Amino acid sequence: MCANANGDWPAVTQEAYNLAFEARVARKREVLDAWATELRRIVGANPEEAEQSQQQRLAA
Repeated sequence: MCANANGDWPAVTQEAYNLAFEARVARKREVLDAWATELRRIVGANPEEAEQSQQQRLAA
């Protein structure tokens, strides 16, 4: 990214910020879901039961 002829950098709009934020959150969610799956495998929890339990906690 380069400065324009006046030496000003392009403004970051709220829309651009939101898109970048959503992309970061989505990537973090992918990583955290992978960790959760692996931890369930190590601990021996049934993934379906764990998912239902998580849904119930989030609903409360």
